[in-house]
Amino acid sequence: MTPAPWKLPALPARSPHVSVALFLAICALLCPPLGSIAWWYAGSELDRVAAGELWGDGTRGLVFAKGCGVAATTACATFLLLAVLHRA
Repeated sequence: MTPAPWKLPALPARSPHVSVALFLAICALLCPPLGSIAWWYAGSELDRVAAGELWGDGTRGLVFAKGCGVAATTACATFLLLAVLHRA
């Protein structure tokens, strides 16, 4: 049976993607090197939302996860820079 031509295809649900991004963000706060992974994942999911591939619900969680990833990555990079400068 073929679908009716006037029906739009359903977009995938957002909840698993938001949950994964938030989990990575929480892990990034505890282990800063994971921040870049959280940053990348949340950013790629936000790009998919902007392209219309995914529903927009959960965008706040993705923005929060991306912000946590940015903060954790910045903290990790700052710590490494200060450690290198301290040794010099």
